Amino acid sequence: MVQFINTDKCYDDSLFTSYADIISKYEKPLYALAFSHVLNREAAFEILQETFVLFYPMWIKSKNEKSFLPKLYRTCRHIYRKYPVSKKNSVKNTSYNALCSLPEKYRRVMFLKDMFLCDNHEISEMLGISEKVTKQLVFSGRNALIDILSNADL
Repeated sequence: MVQFINTDKCYDDSLFTSYADIISKYEKPLYALAFSHVLNREAAFEILQETFVLFYPMWIKSKNEKSFLPKLYRTCRHIYRKYPVSKKNSVKNTSYNALCSLPEKYRRVMFLKDMFLCDNHEISEMLGISEKVTKQLVFSGRNALIDILSNADL
């Protein structure tokens, strides 16, 4: 069965302006989330693009930012799980390499917290976890990072 698209809704300038605002607001944290998994810039950008393309129909249905924010991040996580994790890292920065060597559950939170300066509330919304768990992951991630850096040959 063929369904026709309501062209008035699809080509409304205010919709595209609003969606452009969403893209500009969330592209950096989404990029950080994707990059923290794949550790590859090109793959992270591909994941970012695919996330926004797949999320657009969900955004049309839901105009409430609080309801679609977790969906946006779940969409990103669903996409990046299809990409292989890169173990090769060409960056020579010791602290960056230490951050990349963290387990994924810490790496995601630490990228969002320290590299993209998201607060605990934003991280908890993005990842769909409580603020208490976010604080615990940040604390444990920082301790793991300290251990890695203290054992590194500088």
